[in-house]
Amino acid sequence: MRLLRAGAVDLEATEMALREGMHQMGSRILEKLLEVDQQKLDSPTVDCGQGHQARWLGWHPKQLMTVLGPIRIRRSYYYCEACGTGLYPHDCQWGIEGTGLSPGVLVVTKQVERVSEDLGQQV
Repeated sequence: MRLLRAGAVDLEATEMALREGMHQMGSRILEKLLEVDQQKLDSPTVDCGQGHQARWLGWHPKQLMTVLGPIRIRRSYYYCEACGTGLYPHDCQWGIEGTGLSPGVLVVTKQVERVSEDLGQQV
């Protein structure tokens, strides 16, 4: 990226380069925080929600879009033999169950929807 223009600092290019770098660094930090948080919460079994115990079977990856950019996380996968269903308890705790969008992205998306609807009504 070219940060100089006509011998002077290109402020826009510098701002964009710094912003991109901070987002990348923030994404990596977020991945590590979620990994540490999950390891603290992991157990060999969890309640499946139907009165049975689901057994931990391993890690499953998930791609997640956050306000900082895309991240890749691994989360614990549990399987309940009695119910025949798999569980990702951390997805529920983190608010990412059934979606590849973080709660922060969902908030921004909702704000965009509201503004768009308001503008549509005004037009």
